[in-house]
Amino acid sequence: MTTSDGSVLGTTQIRGSAPRNRAFNVVLLGDGFRAGEQAAFDTACTALANAFLGTPPFNELAPAINIFRVNVSSTDTGGDDPASAGGTGAIARTYFDAATGSGGCCCATRPPR
Repeated sequence: MTTSDGSVLGTTQIRGSAPRNRAFNVVLLGDGFRAGEQAAFDTACTALANAFLGTPPFNELAPAINIFRVNVSSTDTGGDDPASAGGTGAIARTYFDAATGSGGCCCATRPPR
């Protein structure tokens, strides 16, 4: 996990207009999206934001919720797939060094190399 494995491209507020210092601010970070795959990340963030704000009780709290997307370009697509979690053992060079856990969810990171 170093800047040699990717770079932060920018931050975009995708939902909400509440004052940031008084809002519930949600920040979506993706890992394993290469530069040419950023549109897929943008689409995934919009879908997640719509689902989140359409689900009780968040739908009623939506005026107090801001959602931000941080676009990060990684060298490789995907995340690590550790053999210890039943994966292939593949290692992807990504900015946040994400790894899949049991069930295929990108929810863990491995120790720094």
